[in-house]
Amino acid sequence: MNLAHITDSLAVLFAEQRLVFWYDPDAAFLELLPELDLPDVTLLRLDEQPALGVKVRLELEDPQGKYLLYAPSALPDLDEDWLLDIRLYSRVFSADPASLLLDELGLSSLGLREHIAARGAFFRNKERVEKLKRFVAAGPTSEEDEQALDLKMLAVLVRAEQTDLFSVLMRLFATQCGPEGYAPAAPSFVRLWREIEKMSLAPAFWTLLRDALGYEEESPSLYGLLLRLFVTEFCVKCAAAPPQGWLHLLLDADPRRRVNATLLLDHWRNHLCFYTSYDSISRFFGAELRVAEMLDGYGLGALLGVMTFEAVERRIVALLRDEVLGLQSADGGAVAEVIQRRRDGHWASPHHRDDPRVAFYCDAYDALQAALALFQLRWSHDRGLSFATAEDMFNAYARELFRFDQLYRQLHFAADRVERAGPSVGPDEGADLLKALVARVESCYSGWFLDQLALCWDDFLGAKPGEGVLGSWRLERVERQEDFYQRFVQSHLAANPRNKAFVIVSDALRFEAAEELTRAINGRYRFQAKLRPLLGVAPSYTALGMAALLPHRELSFKAGSADVLVDGALSSGLENRNAILRKVNGIALKAEEVLAMSKEEGRARIKDFRVVYIYHDCIDAVGDKAASEGQTFQAVRQAIEELAALARVVVNTLNGGYVLVTADHGFVFQDRALDRLDKHALTPPPGALLSHKRFVLGKGLGEAGSVFYGKTGVTAGIKAVESQADVEFWAPRGYGRFNFVGGARFMHGGLSLQELVIPLITIREARGRDRENSETRKVGVRLLGGRRKIVSSLHRFEFIQTEPVSERVKPLTLRIALRDGGELLSDEARVTFESASASLEERKKSVTLTLKGRTYDPRKEYSLVLRDAENDVELERESVFIDMAFIGDF
Repeated sequence: MNLAHITDSLAVLFAEQRLVFWYDPDAAFLELLPELDLPDVTLLRLDEQPALGVKVRLELEDPQGKYLLYAPSALPDLDEDWLLDIRLYSRVFSADPASLLLDELGLSSLGLREHIAARGAFFRNKERVEKLKRFVAAGPTSEEDEQALDLKMLAVLVRAEQTDLFSVLMRLFATQCGPEGYAPAAPSFVRLWREIEKMSLAPAFWTLLRDALGYEEESPSLYGLLLRLFVTEFCVKCAAAPPQGWLHLLLDADPRRRVNATLLLDHWRNHLCFYTSYDSISRFFGAELRVAEMLDGYGLGALLGVMTFEAVERRIVALLRDEVLGLQSADGGAVAEVIQRRRDGHWASPHHRDDPRVAFYCDAYDALQAALALFQLRWSHDRGLSFATAEDMFNAYARELFRFDQLYRQLHFAADRVERAGPSVGPDEGADLLKALVARVESCYSGWFLDQLALCWDDFLGAKPGEGVLGSWRLERVERQEDFYQRFVQSHLAANPRNKAFVIVSDALRFEAAEELTRAINGRYRFQAKLRPLLGVAPSYTALGMAALLPHRELSFKAGSADVLVDGALSSGLENRNAILRKVNGIALKAEEVLAMSKEEGRARIKDFRVVYIYHDCIDAVGDKAASEGQTFQAVRQAIEELAALARVVVNTLNGGYVLVTADHGFVFQDRALDRLDKHALTPPPGALLSHKRFVLGKGLGEAGSVFYGKTGVTAGIKAVESQADVEFWAPRGYGRFNFVGGARFMHGGLSLQELVIPLITIREARGRDRENSETRKVGVRLLGGRRKIVSSLHRFEFIQTEPVSERVKPLTLRIALRDGGELLSDEARVTFESASASLEERKKSVTLTLKGRTYDPRKEYSLVLRDAENDVELERESVFIDMAFIGDF
């Protein structure tokens, strides 16, 4: 030890202390004393001064002076130390390396000197010492002991973020995982473990595990620890007897240590940096333990609290599927709650949904929720569908019945994704998992809803020509598609010469998809969207529907053709529509063209026009082809996303203050395989202008008893030309087809409500008070109850969602845990508050947290912390007291 080092160390001590004792048992540094350069510090040799005289000088004669009190002897026993009272409020210095390190670390316990000396290899690296100093400084000096210091040294070696054992273990576990998965002898881990052994910290590591988790073996290993951790958590969380063959693998029976084991795994899989290593290692041990085979004997109630293995999630999905299939009434609230609880769990967590295996479970729960909601809707109409008037039925579809189509689509969209992702989870997982559920949904939708809807609506269409809806094509208080331009565009332009109108026409956007789009738009700040139904033209096919939406005085068919004319001009194709729109100072654009424009390009392109039509084709482009019709529902999802983006571009980039989104027609899609009974036997006559799956168009068709007969002059405002009779059409009753050309499952052109109820979304940019009201926010959540005192390791907290979920008020997912500052003291519960109920009682949720097995100060304030799971922002911190009077109550 050189003189400069000693001088520097003493100078650091005197910067904070007036009195420093230096005991030098071997008098090794006696000769260096005269050479010490410590300004304003007086040297007193305790072997040359009487103790009483020293005491008088230090406390009475010079109570402000700085003194180095040197003794060439060992530290005296307490009962023989005349200066003990002074030493207790001073500092003791030692010139051996370990003592100097104690001073450097800011530790006062000389009992740690031998402990540090035994770990000299660690302290020979300056960078490690600097990192350790930061960790030591972060904790109370009085609590530093040998085990705590070893843990901090381990944290330095493994580069842990925190100095707790869980952080150290998670880092170690992560080093055993690479691109190929879990490898117990991964090179990165081997290198790190050798370093731990080199620093003489391996024995301390295993001691820490024994004390905290109860892991103790003759030849300990991380493999053995992991095996027992996974087994122990499963057995603790499972509400049924564990497998007999696992009992010998359970960790220490001390409930506190077992709880610590479960909390370690909970923290690990919820940690944003380490959850991928959890997934990899959990899957490895799930295969080692053959968990999938073992789970056959476990029911839903036994497994609800278990997140340990991925195989458990697969089992729960299958059990929930059976629960949904077994429900016989609309009361499925308990099943819905379980689905949401598992969605909040690890294996379906949104924070790693990019993983195809995890997406598998997210989609599976989407499918279960859609199926459950569909069945509940079906049970709410258990007496069948019955309406007094056609207007009542039309409005009922636009108000509620469209949900059958929407849920059917959402179910199939999710189930298709599950089937495609299945191979990433396991052989044949996706293909079979939801097969029975999809079949039951098909029976409900095609075998009940479509039949009921068709029977009821067909009665209103009219049994004979000239009767019913087909005879007048008018419904009270329902606007017609052919009046769209005059009613919704021209009226807006006439109100102010500076007004502009933007019209987005999406081919085959049916009402249920538009309703979902409306909710998505209303979920954005500054946007106000309202959806209303229009009565579409019949037959409900593209050429006629597109023409009806354009500005016109009259619509007609080109002589001898099915081509639709607008005021005598062809209306098909973008060029023809541009020519028609130029007459009203308008322009026609393609959606992809608009989305690709920069702000400057877009504004320049529309600057001189008052009417802008934007044509979007996604659904019909996919669905109306035999080769791709199976992807119809994926196309609907894509269309909703594209239309939402297009609406934002029009409002934000093109300054569109008035935007209309509508469609030419809707569609019907049935996933089931069709047969000859779905195909109508009627053969179109030779003079037919157009023969389609859902209609035949021509002149002189005449009546046919087995099909609907209509006149386009009535159902689409088509004017007869060349003094000839009206163009007529046939349409099959219900959901029949004349042919399967272009595909059999996707269809439009007929008279069903899905084809005829045309959506019209009006989008405006909110201003003034409406702008303020357009702000979206997440629901509020409050903790119920007064002063909170926790007396056992399991404690239940009750929360209330302060308002229902709506378009503007979004669900909130919270991460709820007990903490000491930032340190986790419990597991972290993930809970979503998504209730749309007006009832306060139905918006209550309870959360049970499990505390770590450790010592708590009953007088100290700890915290119940609520964080937004989406962005980790802390929303609330409530004080709690922990008095573990019943420490063994686990």
